[in-house]
Amino acid sequence: MRRLLPYDAINLAAYAFFEPQEPLIPFIPSWYNVWESHMLRLAGKKSVGKSWSFQRYGVNHDMYLREGIRKTNCRPYLSAIEHVVDHAVGQLDTKSQFLLKKERNGLIYIDAWGELTAFEQIDSLRDVFTLNIIPRNIVKKYSIKNFSCKIRGERNGMMSALLLAQKTY
Repeated sequence: MRRLLPYDAINLAAYAFFEPQEPLIPFIPSWYNVWESHMLRLAGKKSVGKSWSFQRYGVNHDMYLREGIRKTNCRPYLSAIEHVVDHAVGQLDTKSQFLLKKERNGLIYIDAWGELTAFEQIDSLRDVFTLNIIPRNIVKKYSIKNFSCKIRGERNGMMSALLLAQKTY
């Protein structure tokens, strides 16, 4: 059988996008999010807006807002990652899912909240590893053996991830 794609090409087999169903939370500039604070200041110069709002998995709304944002529960986030991968692969037909497990697969996921888990005050070392790298159960379930990474979701993050995957493939 003749190969249609060159060996250095990559194929985007599945794609999915999920957001938390949490209420919007105002962004509060501080020392641990200096880059975001700088971007807020630059955006404020170019627009009329004075604040940013965002959504996040696992926010504790029973405590003071700044603490609730920092001390989030990572379990809803981890289950959301699993759910989005299951949803993306579930869009393929059965034959494509089977063929996907036989291919050289890599996984790229983009996280808009790109802070290190050291600032998140997570107690479990396993959870720290899972949040900073790629969830192990997803890697095992989908037979991912090649280049995989987490990319911080910034401007052109998706294109950067695809170019990086193509170069290391």
